[in-house]
Amino acid sequence: QVWGTEVARRSFHDDIWIAALENKLRKTTDDVVISDCRFPNEIKSIRNAGGIVIRVVRGPEPAWYDAALSLNRGPVGNITWALSREQLERSKVHASETAWIGTKFDAVIDNNADGLDRLYSQIKDLVLAHQAPKDGPSV
Repeated sequence: QVWGTEVARRSFHDDIWIAALENKLRKTTDDVVISDCRFPNEIKSIRNAGGIVIRVVRGPEPAWYDAALSLNRGPVGNITWALSREQLERSKVHASETAWIGTKFDAVIDNNADGLDRLYSQIKDLVLAHQAPKDGPSV
């Protein structure tokens, strides 16, 4: 977390990991799954590239989840914003754990009971549906 966020993102550029990924993607024609995405600019770059963003939920949300959601909504019209910020600071939760909270995902998968095979199957189905022609087959 310190290297990825405090050193790389804050010292060099917020988009450093996006640029690194885009460089790798230019060198391949393979489909790609990005298994971890933590910041809004990273999520936006996936969508800009034509990708979809899927959240996999396992277990209960952490105790600080609602505070992160409130903080990420911003202060305008949000009376709990300042309290949420204080709660997260007291919890010592890293920004990379909270910045994505509040994102509108293209799909959410509950992975609490069915195991890895079911998870992989659900992800594959979502990816295939995303790749399918929107207007049906061409003739």
